[in-house]
Amino acid sequence: MGARFDAKLDAMNSKFDAKLDAISSKTDEKLDKLTAMISDMRVEQAKRDTQ
Repeated sequence: MGARFDAKLDAMNSKFDAKLDAISSKTDEKLDKLTAMISDMRVEQAKRDTQ
């Protein structure tokens, strides 16, 4: 009983870890895109300010 329960628990943990990793990757990608957009906006604003 104990070994089977441990195996099930390990399998669930692995699935959960994989889902967390996927969410983390997507979040990192979105954050990178947002950071790039903000940087581009600052560059555009600086160009306008110097005109």
